[in-house]
Amino acid sequence: MTRSATVKPSAVNSLPRPTFRPIRIAATDPANELIDVETIDCATCASGSRVQYVGQGHALILRVRGVPAAGRRTLVIVYETDGTRPLDIIVNDGDTVSLQLPGKGSWTTPARYDLPITLPAGDSEIKFFHASAPAPDLDQFLIK
Repeated sequence: MTRSATVKPSAVNSLPRPTFRPIRIAATDPANELIDVETIDCATCASGSRVQYVGQGHALILRVRGVPAAGRRTLVIVYETDGTRPLDIIVNDGDTVSLQLPGKGSWTTPARYDLPITLPAGDSEIKFFHASAPAPDLDQFLIK
């Protein structure tokens, strides 16, 4: 007598899905691309430094590596500015998102903005810039 194995459909579909864990990236991370901007020490910044002179044609390109699962995420932007400043953002080759980010009235008090984004699995680039006006200084990013 020969026995054959039977695979239940639920067993095939029960493979574990990749788990997404929050990703934290400092604006000054060496993997990022800095386009005519500078880094400065910042005692109140989470990473101890920040990127300044974003805007007016200067940019920061954030390199996001190894996202385990595609999906809708929240990009938390931590920044400093003493007033409201514009910031444009492009995720990969997507549309430009234009923001007006209010500050906390000081270059030493971090503010944050939560932006919904969609990321594919794998690697991505997120560009922060403004063509004509100065943007806020950028401290760190959290993708959750």
